[in-house]
Amino acid sequence: MVVDLVKRRVVARTENSRKHVTEELLVVVRSADVQGNPKVDYHLSNAPEETPLEELARVATAEHRIEECIKRSKSEAGMADYEVRTWWGWHHHQTLSLIATWFLVCEARRGKKWTPAITVPQIRQGLAMLLHRACRCGDPDRVACDRTRRLQRNESARLYHHKRRNLLAPLRIHQRT
Repeated sequence: MVVDLVKRRVVARTENSRKHVTEELLVVVRSADVQGNPKVDYHLSNAPEETPLEELARVATAEHRIEECIKRSKSEAGMADYEVRTWWGWHHHQTLSLIATWFLVCEARRGKKWTPAITVPQIRQGLAMLLHRACRCGDPDRVACDRTRRLQRNESARLYHHKRRNLLAPLRIHQRT
């Protein structure tokens, strides 16, 4: 891919930020799309002014590879198939999906047409176990805190469910000590 690139230092100002003025690097990239039509992209960067044009061009054209990777993760590794209730769970799911995609890309680069001995769900489960051990998520204090949080969340959801319907929530006498 051949691109024309120019960079200039600019000061971006808005009405709300007259006091806080920062210099940024404006990078203008001109390239041709698939049909050969000229395409111009504008990027603002916090890179130092001494950054070489080759590095800026590499970063500016990397967005297409990143988009392809995310599309592949959504279709092959289940990145879009999440049902989580917390941000922690969402980040966990996204991380495992991207790692599984990385594994699939590495296997595809090998070029062999064989069925792997391990499947994507098994890879995700194994990576989850490794991450849990590395982050010490299995400590008794951490598990107790997580379980308490989940129980409190479930109880709040149960009470909210009945409150929305103008009903009294049933007492859980058999669970009290």
